[in-house]
Amino acid sequence: MSIRTKLVLSFTAIMVLFAGNVVVYLVSDSQRRETLDGVLDAIARQKLITSVSRGINGKVQEMALLNTVMGDTGQSQASGEQIEEFEAELEGIGRDIRALLERSTPEDLERTETLVEVFDQVREAWTVSYRNLGVDPTKAIMALAMDAEPVTPAMQRIVSELRDRQDAQVDAASLRFAQLQDTTRRLTIGILAISLVLAIAIAGWMSRSVTRSVTELREGADRLGSGQLDARIEIHSEDEFGRLATRFNDMAEKLEAGRASLQATSEELRRQRDRERAQAQRLAEAMSRVEQGDFHQRLPVAGNDVWTGLYRGFNLMTEGVRDEARILKVAQDLSGELKIDTLIEKIMLATTQLQDADRSSLFLWDRKTDDLWSRFAQGLEIREIRFPSSRGIAGSVFRSGEPLNISDPYSHPEFNPETDRKTGYKTESILCMPITGKNGVPIGVTQVLNKRGGAFTERDEARLRGLTSQVAVSLENAQLFAEVTNVKNYNESILQSSSNGLITLDTERTVVTANDAALKILNGGRDSLLGRPASEYFQGANGWVLESIATVEQTGETDISVDADLQMAEGETASVNLTVVPLIDVAEKPIGTLLMIEDMTGEKRVKTTMARYMSKQVVDQLLAAGEGHLEGDAKRVSILFADVRNFTNMAEAMGARETVALLNEYFEVMVDIIFQFGGILDKYIGDAIMALFGAPFEGAEDADHAVAAATKMLEALHRLNRTFQERGREPLRIGIGIGTDEVIAGSIGSSKRMEYTVIGDSVNLASRLEAANKFYGTGILLSEQTVADLKGDHVLREIDLIRVKGKDRPVAVFEALGYHTEESFPQLKKTLRAFAEGLRRYRAREWDRAASHFERALEAHPGDTPSSLYLDRCRQYAVDPPPSDWKGVWTMATK
Repeated sequence: MSIRTKLVLSFTAIMVLFAGNVVVYLVSDSQRRETLDGVLDAIARQKLITSVSRGINGKVQEMALLNTVMGDTGQSQASGEQIEEFEAELEGIGRDIRALLERSTPEDLERTETLVEVFDQVREAWTVSYRNLGVDPTKAIMALAMDAEPVTPAMQRIVSELRDRQDAQVDAASLRFAQLQDTTRRLTIGILAISLVLAIAIAGWMSRSVTRSVTELREGADRLGSGQLDARIEIHSEDEFGRLATRFNDMAEKLEAGRASLQATSEELRRQRDRERAQAQRLAEAMSRVEQGDFHQRLPVAGNDVWTGLYRGFNLMTEGVRDEARILKVAQDLSGELKIDTLIEKIMLATTQLQDADRSSLFLWDRKTDDLWSRFAQGLEIREIRFPSSRGIAGSVFRSGEPLNISDPYSHPEFNPETDRKTGYKTESILCMPITGKNGVPIGVTQVLNKRGGAFTERDEARLRGLTSQVAVSLENAQLFAEVTNVKNYNESILQSSSNGLITLDTERTVVTANDAALKILNGGRDSLLGRPASEYFQGANGWVLESIATVEQTGETDISVDADLQMAEGETASVNLTVVPLIDVAEKPIGTLLMIEDMTGEKRVKTTMARYMSKQVVDQLLAAGEGHLEGDAKRVSILFADVRNFTNMAEAMGARETVALLNEYFEVMVDIIFQFGGILDKYIGDAIMALFGAPFEGAEDADHAVAAATKMLEALHRLNRTFQERGREPLRIGIGIGTDEVIAGSIGSSKRMEYTVIGDSVNLASRLEAANKFYGTGILLSEQTVADLKGDHVLREIDLIRVKGKDRPVAVFEALGYHTEESFPQLKKTLRAFAEGLRRYRAREWDRAASHFERALEAHPGDTPSSLYLDRCRQYAVDPPPSDWKGVWTMATK
């Protein structure tokens, strides 16, 4: 019999006993459940009775207490919430009684129904009593006394009987359940004991048959565990243990074969470990040498194992470190180079070597021309390349700020193959990188051509990017040095070319620089002045220079000394204008002073002074003719007076500072026009200008130039007024008077200060004519002598025959109208024809006919003031005619 059969029989016997035990359990469990349900039902009824008992007893006590209180002191009315709470409690007791009725046994049903009836009667009485609490105490007490109190004891008695009966039922049900539980436990223990005995018997029977086989298997397993892989066990049967013994022997054979294979594998792993240890040692030694500064380490790369990848990464790392070291060395070599041409050449050479390429170029950006440029040596010459910053590959990279790596330049749209065709050079690859300054703004482009061994790689891009970031600082420094050098040379050129003496002092008042003009003025040598304290030279009679310097040092403001005497080395005296200016650095801290010495002696003084009054051409002619022309001389001169109308009131409204600014702007324009037509500025008289045409040199067209200048002045004033109005200022109005006659022209004054001017009646006449413009409403008035001297064509009309204050002889006065436009003087010709005819009739004493002509003139131009004045005169004279000897002269009562 096999072990399986034995086990099946044993299992069947045990299962039969187990099934019997299950049957017993199921039968007993059904009875136990039924008994337990009875117990639980009795307990539930017991709980309901207990709850009802407690509720009724509580309400009985509560109503008794309320009855006592109402009988003694009275009670306030119960609130709505209290009434609802009271009725809810009674409703809860009622629910518990109805639930008890549903669960009642037949023996208790009658008592429970009686309890329901009695409780409903009592609850109604309690509710009436509670609702009338504090409202109608009598009714409340009567409800308790008549309806509740008689039956309350019966209700309590029924509840007590039900509680007692229910307690007995719970005890009886519990006893039955305990007895059934004990019987079931005894049956179960008996069946389990029988099953245990049977199992022990079966186990003993089985052990005898399997002990020997198990022992042999255990002993064989022990031998295998101790390493005796040649262990075998004897096969006694063909049952399961026989098959186990067969499998055990097969396993032992496989283990013995596996041990041989494992030994071979272990030996191979040991050899592999030795190789990896050697490779790790090689890597560690190489990294140690790199740490010591030897960046030329390179490990062999062969195969595709992990160490090959590590070696490859190590080689890439050392190559990167070598590149960085080379870039840093290049940067160090270039950091001290400040000559831009040499620096460009060195950068191109270093870039070519670093990238292992044929050649490279470096282009810098010119901000002024927006060009990219580079310079390189060709033989003994330095050649420069320039092209717009938007052209070609370099321009594209400069504008975009992104590098370009081009492996096929001829297919790129920005590449120009014409250069290759001219030179015979074959461009096969291009790497172009922008150069960015420290503020992030591109300053140039570097371009590398033809990588040896193939196209440029990403590593080449990174290497070139690192190089450009390093050389950018050197390039900016070189450019800054070139700019500073140019500024220095420019400043030195200005310093030496200045006709004024320029001397700079440091904060210790030591002479730092002095130009040739200063040395000439001071009659000193460069060695005797530079590096010496200023006090050694400016002392004694020249001590006022040190005082001016001290004033500037204390106040920080410019100090000017005019027409001062400066004692020179040989005892000579120079008349100079000295300006001392404070020198400050970028932090606005004083670093010294600047002395500007203007030599006012000799021809320079005359020329400087005269240039402020007349045009450069007149000054040059005057100086060429000599000082004789500065002496008094009779000349025919046209004098021009120009004055601003109502300027006093304007000045009061604007204030002093704004008034001066306005006058300076006005004078700047007007004086330039006077100089443009060859006039000279005689003087400023407040807001008035006096100019001369024909002095110190006469000309055939002096009167024409004076009239042309006056016309141009009024045209310029019109444009200037538009500017003033845009700024919110009031427009200016001026009047101009021009008189021509022989005058005495020459220099008047002291030996130190002289003034070139003219004296004569025409000067006063020109001034009176300027003032007469206000009376006639005109802009330019000319004397008859000025009109007589005119050579060109001018738009004129005779205004009047006047006698100015202080003169007996009348003078014909004319108005110059060349500055007018159709907008400012509409229908000019028609107005002038009517006015001229009216003036003729007026002087012929034909008052009515003259008035009609003046009226036609006003119809053509209603704003013509002279026509309006004459119309009034005609009407007045028609009523009160002038004396018979009247010659048409109008006497001016004011200046």
